[in-house]
Amino acid sequence: MKIQSLKYKNGITNWELSNLIFQEDLTLLVGISGAGKTRILNAIYNLKGIVSGYSLNGVSWDIKFIGENNQIYRWLGEFEILKDSELLFKNDLKEEEESNEEKPKLLSEYLYCNSEIIFSKENSVIKFEGKDIPKISPYRSAINLFLDDEKIKPAYLSLKNIYQIDYYTEFEDCIRCSGCKTGFVEKDKKKLLEKIKNQTGHVLGKLLICYMHLPDIFNEIKNDFMSIFPQVTDIRFFSEIENSDRYILQIKENNTDWISHYQISSGMFKTLVNITELKLFPENSVILIDELENSLGLNCINHVAESFLRKENLQFIITSHHPYIINVIPMSSWKIITRKSSLVITKNAEELNLGKSKHEAFKQLINLTDYYQGIL
Repeated sequence: MKIQSLKYKNGITNWELSNLIFQEDLTLLVGISGAGKTRILNAIYNLKGIVSGYSLNGVSWDIKFIGENNQIYRWLGEFEILKDSELLFKNDLKEEEESNEEKPKLLSEYLYCNSEIIFSKENSVIKFEGKDIPKISPYRSAINLFLDDEKIKPAYLSLKNIYQIDYYTEFEDCIRCSGCKTGFVEKDKKKLLEKIKNQTGHVLGKLLICYMHLPDIFNEIKNDFMSIFPQVTDIRFFSEIENSDRYILQIKENNTDWISHYQISSGMFKTLVNITELKLFPENSVILIDELENSLGLNCINHVAESFLRKENLQFIITSHHPYIINVIPMSSWKIITRKSSLVITKNAEELNLGKSKHEAFKQLINLTDYYQGIL
């Protein structure tokens, strides 16, 4: 999946994103704090929630994207506004038997493929390929309700391939090997790798499966990590109890004992997560990363930023304030975010006539009215 453009509005707060055109493989959102960068990432992730069956109070959207089948889709819709409700995000699939009074209804929804309409929904009337179909749930997306239809399934699978990297997930002292259970592990290494990529759960669990069953993939990740931190001599998973499914990730440095994952510095840990994610994301995914520089040391910022430029078949949408990251990423990928009241507007480097060199362009950027007065 590759997102081409997005319009989005939250009718409760009146926060609105004007039409944002994305670069095909990498988009860097830059702007002062409060301009709306994080909310843009959250808006994109909310679309995955909608196709999963969630109902979002007062939200409307219009997204164009290239699906996993290389067809161009446009999907738009609007939920009603329940002003007296505190409910902003609710899972209809789990709440089906409860009262629907506080659920926002999906007022309209349309899905196009290559400019040809697949379905349209206006209140309780829905047409599929021009024909009326029986009444469906007024609270859930038709993409979710008809996800097995051959014309809708590619759009559903594409939108489900949106991921937010969370480097700050709290861990227990041990990592469970939930994917190592009987029936998960394939003898065919390619099929097993595909299963790992599509498995839910935190990346350390995926890395553990690679350690146990795909040593070549594990060693690629380990060697990339050790090239950034040359003081590290080895990485392993260790279990104190024989035949247990609980393991500890450990690293070994020059002239030290093994260090467990909850004792590793935040910069080292985040870098390991980043390298592993890049290796184990499903093909054609959209990856959302907020403030990439947080907890990264200067010795790994450039490597992490450059890794996005080398990775194919993934789309990255990231935010950053850090000059090292901004200067590594081509100006053609920059989107400068400004906000006038509740309306978020984006501009590219070419529109702002920034300098030819990235260093010169960054100095111009931070002195632009559109940047330092990014909230009006």
